[in-house]
Amino acid sequence: MKLVLDTNIVVSAALGNVVDGALIAAIEAGQHDAFASAEMLDEYRGALARLVPEKAEAWMALLARLLVPTEGAPGIVFPPDPTDAKIIACALAAGAAIVTRDKRLTKGAKREFALVALAPEKIV
Repeated sequence: MKLVLDTNIVVSAALGNVVDGALIAAIEAGQHDAFASAEMLDEYRGALARLVPEKAEAWMALLARLLVPTEGAPGIVFPPDPTDAKIIACALAAGAAIVTRDKRLTKGAKREFALVALAPEKIV
């Protein structure tokens, strides 16, 4: 399955969440392909540095190995949360599902962009 990971999933995995960690392991094992734009990688880097600074460098190295660089679809606007527009843009460009626990992103991605958005528990 093609996936785009919301920042909350990456940080949760770094903090030791078992389900999110299993999803990262499945990507590493080649069971799924995961995509991220440069803008998303910057957000991952900032969130990891703030929330798990002792693990940030190792996690960014892992993500650099696992994630396929993808330019997001241009011109995407998501008024409910403008910071999520980059996730939607990447998912559209990659033809991927969004993995998130953010209900607003899940509903909006489905309703406004016909994207699949689901919690990691639905994948692992």
